[in-house]
Amino acid sequence: MDTERVDLLIRYALALAARNEAWNERELGPIHLLKYVYLADLAYAARNNGATFTGADWRFYKFGPWANAVHERIRPALGRLHVNERTFGFERKDGEDGESVRWRLADEPDRLLVEIEREIPALVASALGRAVREFGGNTPDLLHHVYRTKPMLHAAPHEPLEFAHAVPEPTPKFEKPPELTVKQQKKLREAIRAAKEQRAAKAKRRFVTVPTPIYDEIFEKGVEALDRDGGDELRAFEGTVTFSEEIWKSKGRHDDGVP
Repeated sequence: MDTERVDLLIRYALALAARNEAWNERELGPIHLLKYVYLADLAYAARNNGATFTGADWRFYKFGPWANAVHERIRPALGRLHVNERTFGFERKDGEDGESVRWRLADEPDRLLVEIEREIPALVASALGRAVREFGGNTPDLLHHVYRTKPMLHAAPHEPLEFAHAVPEPTPKFEKPPELTVKQQKKLREAIRAAKEQRAAKAKRRFVTVPTPIYDEIFEKGVEALDRDGGDELRAFEGTVTFSEEIWKSKGRHDDGVP
């Protein structure tokens, strides 16, 4: 892993957040900074045949993509900046008390941004700029976004993430259709005219007058009969649902064509 590149991305993300209009969107915590480094690697990999900018070992973890070496670089990277640190307590899901931290750049961000932009690719700077503007310190939305990225959708928990999945499919080459003969052009015009006439005829049939329903005694008896034929009412119950581990590699996770 290239620690200098990781440090640059961490500082760049915090400087970008300092430009956000909302005051609470200017603060980032460890989870945000780590995910922004991941998104930078993702953008770089899409244009570089799956190779990442940092070379970090990203894996599918509980909170989405995770690289422990990147997480360990957060405080050293921020140690070179003038930042305000805010710590606060919260109650964890297990009932125990937890503590979290947020950082905000104390200096004007413009000079720092210009300096870092000389050291990172333009496509990485652009991708991070969009991501920080969109998500800022919004943890749920940021986590949902990274969970839906291609490397995550092709991996199971604790597996390494393959950034080759981020490379877009090649665009098919456009081939000019062959020239039509005079006879073929005539048939095409006739087919277009027939299709227009058929569409117009269907449009006329759409306007059908719907009679006003009558809610009388016959209607009520019909509803009662349907209720009787429907069987017993559904009962609520509690239980545990267990899914096969194969679900992580199912086509439904990463194939857009699967409903």
